[in-house]
Amino acid sequence: MPADKKTSTSSNHHVSSPYSRDSAVGSSGKRTAYESTPATLATCPTSESGLYYCASSRRLLGRGTAHEIVECIGILRRKGKPYSINVGIVYKSDEPDLPKAVEAPRLEAVNFNGNNSDPDEQAELTKLLNVLHVPDLKRASILRPGKSTGAFEKAVYDFLTRAGESGKLTMAVLSMKCCYRAGLTNYLRSSAAGNLVSLFLHTNAYVEAELLCVLPYKLWLFSLKKLVLRNADNIEPAYLLEALEKRHEGGRSKLQSLKITARDGLSETLVARGRAIGIELEAYRSLYKKK
Repeated sequence: MPADKKTSTSSNHHVSSPYSRDSAVGSSGKRTAYESTPATLATCPTSESGLYYCASSRRLLGRGTAHEIVECIGILRRKGKPYSINVGIVYKSDEPDLPKAVEAPRLEAVNFNGNNSDPDEQAELTKLLNVLHVPDLKRASILRPGKSTGAFEKAVYDFLTRAGESGKLTMAVLSMKCCYRAGLTNYLRSSAAGNLVSLFLHTNAYVEAELLCVLPYKLWLFSLKKLVLRNADNIEPAYLLEALEKRHEGGRSKLQSLKITARDGLSETLVARGRAIGIELEAYRSLYKKK
């Protein structure tokens, strides 16, 4: 790399960036290789789109491209300690291709937040989910409301299935369109989802059919103790309870808590029927709208 390339980088740039971007940039200004020379992670936010690492909580925070997040994962992997990431996605046109697989051992929790209204950012996250391998993941949150594609949601379910194969993933929080119905059904029926203890599903989509073909059968979502359905107010509470009663008849279910959106509330009869099979029923009385 030419010397003037190195000296032209400001000190502020090194503080806000988790690695040296210039080390992978050619004379044209485009990055020419995937690997770059990692620097220490920033430890405080210095810009709206930077990534930084909070040592006290061992969390990667902020916003970055898929490539930048992968770079940070590489740095954190070498630390040899458990960590988590809570990040938003940024799209930049000059990013290199990701490797075919990104191994992230000791990554115990992920939270990919933002909004799917930007198709480029959605595609960027799709690419990351398709290559990320997280054998030690315990909690996964995909908080991406807005219009999503089937390709994005397939990547989400494939990621969760891959992550759940170890049996360590016990909590999944999904806030998205849920347009890929077959993918949702297949995931809920998978052995990976069978290890979930808590499932939060936040969607405005009509997912009654997908849930009612899974919940009556204890062999699916076998370990589930807590189910939260936010904004899915198309689900008739009485039908849902019938499905859970059938599940209970097949052998005592582990499910203990169900909270659903029911703007008219839940009748005392339904609540009593739930308690009779060991389930506490609660209702959200209004739709949640992200500010």
